[in-house]
Amino acid sequence: MLNKLNKALFDHAALGIGDAIEGIDRHLNRRIDIAVTGLRRSGKTVFITSLIRNLLASVRNPQALDGFVPAGGPLVGIEEIPPGASDFPAFPTKKYLSELSADVPNWPTATSAVSRTELTIRYRRNHALLKRLSNESTLTLGIIDYPGEWLLDLPLMDMSFEEWSRRTLQLLRTAPRAAVAGEFLEFLCSVDPLAPGTEQISRCGHELYKTVLARMRDELGLSFMQPGRFVMPDGKGDRPLLWFFPVDPPEKVGGHQSLWSILSDRYAGYRDKIVEPFFKETFGRCNRQVVLVDLLTALNSGPHAFEDTSLALDAVLDSLKVRPDGLLARILPKRFDKVLFGVTKADHVPASQRGNLAALLESMTDIRALAARTAGAKEATIAIASVCCTQDEKVSLDIGQVDVVVGKPIDSEKRIKIYPGVIPTDHPPAEFWRQERIKYPVFSPPVLVKTMAGGIPNINLGRAADFLLEDVLQ
Repeated sequence: MLNKLNKALFDHAALGIGDAIEGIDRHLNRRIDIAVTGLRRSGKTVFITSLIRNLLASVRNPQALDGFVPAGGPLVGIEEIPPGASDFPAFPTKKYLSELSADVPNWPTATSAVSRTELTIRYRRNHALLKRLSNESTLTLGIIDYPGEWLLDLPLMDMSFEEWSRRTLQLLRTAPRAAVAGEFLEFLCSVDPLAPGTEQISRCGHELYKTVLARMRDELGLSFMQPGRFVMPDGKGDRPLLWFFPVDPPEKVGGHQSLWSILSDRYAGYRDKIVEPFFKETFGRCNRQVVLVDLLTALNSGPHAFEDTSLALDAVLDSLKVRPDGLLARILPKRFDKVLFGVTKADHVPASQRGNLAALLESMTDIRALAARTAGAKEATIAIASVCCTQDEKVSLDIGQVDVVVGKPIDSEKRIKIYPGVIPTDHPPAEFWRQERIKYPVFSPPVLVKTMAGGIPNINLGRAADFLLEDVLQ
């Protein structure tokens, strides 16, 4: 009896030691995975490139990421490593950095496919027990970059073909989309969804609908487009699974060879065979999300573009919901514990207006309600310039001294001054749209210091890094 008691006590102690060792190991070797996405023109590639370069530089020069304050003190070392056995292509950091740091700097090409990178960050701990065991811990930081167009596909998982068709056609029949959808809408009038479907009709409707989406993007500057792979292909080529388009739902369901049935089956196939596996792979490994939004372009493109951005943001927020049931619960088993909304191009407005820019996005995302939607995840909204291309100045106008930004357009040798006016902090009133809108140029990136200690000039990128990482660098 005594031996059994001693064995039980020993086993209990061993279990406690095992749990302690496991806990210590988790602290010494932590891992965080961040998914970075954004609406069109939001600067995802530049954000990731600048974040990596400035994290590397911050080891020697903490000012490279002003506002990034690891709790344990300065970082010990950082190394970018290949993404191992990941089936995602590697994020081409060196290529993008070489473009930004060229003698004549160039902007990196926009995100057109999914890619991944990893950083190993060595840091000092702020934990009494762990300090006695070792001087350092390691954080593996995984970053996944993927097109924002694909994020807008996620709401399709909880939407039938009938519901998607109704919603899509309602949008296409109203301004401004109606101006570019005429040929496709005429085609719809000529087809009977209950008649036998043919490959010719399916392919023709698909191509016409893709043309509408491309014109919405290129001519109208819109962002809310579904399915996302119709405007941002996944590199796997054209195939019959993609040959569908929205149609007016018939009063009754036709046979399995009807056009309606064929299109509905392909929509379901797209959703189940393309969208679901991608998001399981992407979101299944990520516990933090960065969503970038270019609000300035939306504001300066007029009310239709701004409302479209609001519509796309609503779809993004729906994607970030944690639902107790439904199809999304099957795809998103892991919860995001942090969600960062970044308003990009903060260098296009003076410092006095950056708070307004962040407040506008915060009002659009309804940040107070987002906590309930994301099951208690921490959220932040920050105005960001991943690469700062301008300087602030004051000029005298008839209305007095005003704040302006000064920068050099990429196709000019002369610097120009821009007065952006007052950025609204909430949904713009009607009189806002009657004002003359600003035509922002594409500013040239600054000439960068080529040493590793030289970071990339930025605005609030350190605050973003601090929000994403401060709780794990302790």
